[in-house]
Amino acid sequence: MRVELKLDPSLKEPRTVLYASARTPEIEALLRQLESAGTPESFTAYRDSEVVLLPLQDILLFQTDGKGVVCQTEKGTYTVKQRIYELEESLKAARFVRVSNGELINLNRVTSLDLSITGTIRITLANGAATSYASRRYVKKLKEAVGL
Repeated sequence: MRVELKLDPSLKEPRTVLYASARTPEIEALLRQLESAGTPESFTAYRDSEVVLLPLQDILLFQTDGKGVVCQTEKGTYTVKQRIYELEESLKAARFVRVSNGELINLNRVTSLDLSITGTIRITLANGAATSYASRRYVKKLKEAVGL
C-alpha cells in the first residue's frame, strides 16, 4: 500500500481520500478506522448524583425519555445531557445510527435484524438485552448503515 501526505494550509479539517480497485474487507476496516479517528472512547452519563464514564462499546442505545435523553447499557440506564440530534452527529463515526425520532442505536451491539415485519425492522441488541424498532422513516437509513 502506498501512502502520501499532502499539506494544504487552506483546509479547515483533514480530508482523506482512499483509492482502491475494489471494496475489500481490508478497505472496509481501514475506512472504519479512519472514520472513527477523533471519536471519544468513553461517554459521560449520570445516575442519581453520580457522574459515570461509560465506554462507548458498552452503550446499547440512546432514547428520549420524557423531557430528557437516557442511554441504556446491559448494566442499567443513565441520564444524558445532550439531545438526540447532537448525539447522532457526534457519534456517527462510532457506528451509532438513528432508527426513529427518539432513538439512536449502537450498530456494533446489534445481534439480529428481523425484516419480516412489513414497513419496519425489529432490532435485537446484545443477545436480547434490548429490543428496538426502526420507524418507517428510518428503515432505508438503517439498511444502508448495515449494508442491506
